[in-house]
Amino acid sequence: MHLLLVAATSLGAGPEGRAAELAGPQLRAALLGSWCNSDDGGKTCWAYDEFLADGSFRACGRTPDDGQYFEGRGSFDVSGRRMCYRVHSATDTFWVRPGSRFCTDILAIDKHQHRYLDIESGRSFVLHRRAADRALCPLAK
Repeated sequence: MHLLLVAATSLGAGPEGRAAELAGPQLRAALLGSWCNSDDGGKTCWAYDEFLADGSFRACGRTPDDGQYFEGRGSFDVSGRRMCYRVHSATDTFWVRPGSRFCTDILAIDKHQHRYLDIESGRSFVLHRRAADRALCPLAK
């Protein structure tokens, strides 16, 4: 199961057109901040992804199916419209192992959400922007 990268809701509609305009450094800047993985259009979040200006990321949450806590940290980069994550540390329940890389194609982005293509599954998903003070990871048990 993907976390940051897998919002459980496939997107039928959402941000339109901006991915064609933004690529590389501009897209990277647009992705900075906190994002919510949600099954209900962003009303509640089961996971958060945070992208920082220094090129680091943190992804954390609890899986919606069994409530398992997960967390991963590492770095990210953007080339064109492709965003890739390199995981440096992670809990055993994180879907990407430390040292591994995972990439997605950003299909669309606006100030409220972004839609991406999971290259492995071929499915698209949406993440919802959150203010940094609202992006609170659940405590590990």
